Amino acid sequence: MIMEQIYHLYITHKCGHNCPLCCNRLYDIDKLPVITVEDLKQAHTVCLTGGDPFYLLREELISIVDRLRIHYKNIQKIYIYTSGKMLWIEGAYSHWHELMQAVSGINTWCGYDAHELIKKD
Repeated sequence: MIMEQIYHLYITHKCGHNCPLCCNRLYDIDKLPVITVEDLKQAHTVCLTGGDPFYLLREELISIVDRLRIHYKNIQKIYIYTSGKMLWIEGAYSHWHELMQAVSGINTWCGYDAHELIKKD
């Protein structure tokens, strides 16, 4: 049985929250291994994390997802890990439709289904 390769890409330190359930509390960020191009060529699933990826400009985040899709055809799933707080700012979710089409899911610690929230617009 071949195991699907899952990689977490820490794409930003930016975050304005101190979430009690933040996964970053589980490890020393300065000691995380660096992911190589060869790793990405083997990846089945990539999880974008950080701080909070939604603190990046919308265009930056979409660009990262698009580049992964274009340059690494082997990647079948892309997820974004977030507190979700940036999605709930009034009106902010209306700007994320394009991103929602490009990712497999958005995992939030607050328990909301980000796909359903964004589809409301």
